Amino acid sequence: MIKMANTPSAEIFNEASAPEYATQQDKYIITAGNKHYSAGMYTITYDAVNDADKLIKISVPYHLQGEKASARVMVSFLDSEGKLIQSDYFTKTDNEFTLKKEIPEGTEKIKLEMLLYCFGKGKVTYCAPKLDVVEKEPHRIVKVASAFIERKGTYKDNFQNTLSVIEEAANSLEKPNILCFTECVLDLGCTEKYYISETSEEMLSVMRLAKEYGMYIIFTSHEIDEAGLKYNTSFLISDKGELSGKYRKVFLTGMGELKGGLTPGEDFPVFDTPIGKIGMLICWDQWFPEGARELAKNGAEMIFWSTRGFHEPRALTRAMDTGCYVIVSHANPCNCGVIEPANGKFIARADGTKEQGFVCGEIDLDERLISQYKSFGKNGCNDREMFVAECELY
Repeated sequence: MIKMANTPSAEIFNEASAPEYATQQDKYIITAGNKHYSAGMYTITYDAVNDADKLIKISVPYHLQGEKASARVMVSFLDSEGKLIQSDYFTKTDNEFTLKKEIPEGTEKIKLEMLLYCFGKGKVTYCAPKLDVVEKEPHRIVKVASAFIERKGTYKDNFQNTLSVIEEAANSLEKPNILCFTECVLDLGCTEKYYISETSEEMLSVMRLAKEYGMYIIFTSHEIDEAGLKYNTSFLISDKGELSGKYRKVFLTGMGELKGGLTPGEDFPVFDTPIGKIGMLICWDQWFPEGARELAKNGAEMIFWSTRGFHEPRALTRAMDTGCYVIVSHANPCNCGVIEPANGKFIARADGTKEQGFVCGEIDLDERLISQYKSFGKNGCNDREMFVAECELY
């Protein structure tokens, strides 16, 4: 299926000082001298026949020397006329570059670029790439949903509406894997805060339904703990009806929350579940990039934002600058939906025709997110990891 189409050739970058090139059996060596900026690469082209049921797996062992030297391996998929279909970047470890991905439709040639980018002295030794074709692995497809209720102005009515939406979602054709409610859903339309604990009847009722329907639920409320401290909290309830964890709002507002006696949370936990790695934010948290950033650093793949305030540009931006899906649950149905990270757009959004219900979107957590332009940081892989790894350099 894949065979070498030409012998490796050495190239330099525009305006860069040319390094020295050498080959030793199956090794390709690039050495930079004392010039301020030196860069170059070996290029190898392969013939390829596309197979929709297969993945291409490539590994390139390497050894890098130089204080200000960076190695990178890139791949380009070309059509029969040599035009670019798609480019991608290899994942980098301390001693090997790896790539596993689907071959884009129409691919006739696969071009590898093994490069050195260096300030001052540096050297990289690449071993011959190892190419293989393997079976596709199933992707993790998750149905995520944002819930909204008709606000009645009493805690009891709001709670009954919350239970009704859970039952509606669980019995629908779209049945989500996880359903998220808006910030402090029991308080909607009420004049005062309503507090619950982990053992309150409201929590136990939601946990029973989560177990009965086999569905994750993010239930949000003001919380009071055993010491009497009060929080604004998102509770993550598993499909087994168990409390998998909770997030306490870190960025509290001054007037309504800090002066109202709430205690700020201390961290941004991520919960590793069978349906993916989940992070949560509440309202004002989303106005600052640090919260979403910490969730991404901690491995989140999905960020559930329960909120009463809404600023669409911030929600879209948080998805794009973390590489995470953002699921917004807001008191206004028109603001509820699912945002994908590649282009920062809603892929599912409530249309406002119903005052109560949910909106569901299907996401692929294993879809490879690729930016055309990337820096030469630690990693050249999925955008979600790229934004974390490369930002740590600065």
